[in-house]
This record gives sequence, C-alpha cells and structure tokens, in this order.
Amino acid sequence: MSAIYFVAPPLPYYIFSGESTFKPGDRHPTRSNIELFDLLIVRQGMLYMGEEDRSWEVGEGQALLLRPDKSHFSTRPVET
Repeated sequence: MSAIYFVAPPLPYYIFSGESTFKPGDRHPTRSNIELFDLLIVRQGMLYMGEEDRSWEVGEGQALLLRPDKSHFSTRPVET
C-alpha cells in the first residue's frame, strides 16, 4: 500500500463534503484536476474506481483517497 504525505492547514479544517447514492448501472463521475482530495467512503456494495493507470474495488467499510492533481473515473458500473 502507498502512502501520501502532504502539508495541511492546522486542524480542524473543512472544505466540502457530499453524499451520493449509486444504483445498479450508475458510475462515479469522471473528474480531472479538481484541486481537492476526493475521499470516497463506501457504506454498502462495491465501487469500482480508477486513477491514471491504477484501479481499485472499494467495498463496504472501505475508503479510497484520490489525488487532486490526477484524473479519476469509474472502471465499471455499480452492480448492487
């Protein structure tokens, strides 16, 4: 597993959060250079994500931190 180290403002520091519900056949939107880290937390099911040349299956109870300077995208639709 890789680690990401970055300089952050003093805690607490909050920028933005949101919640999305994906139904079978839905995909996470493709995003590029969003200037913010994208933290995905999966509560149920499985999310299939890619960033540049890497891909992950993010399952229930898992999280994925995507970089702000990279392109990320869904590698396949949500199944459940």
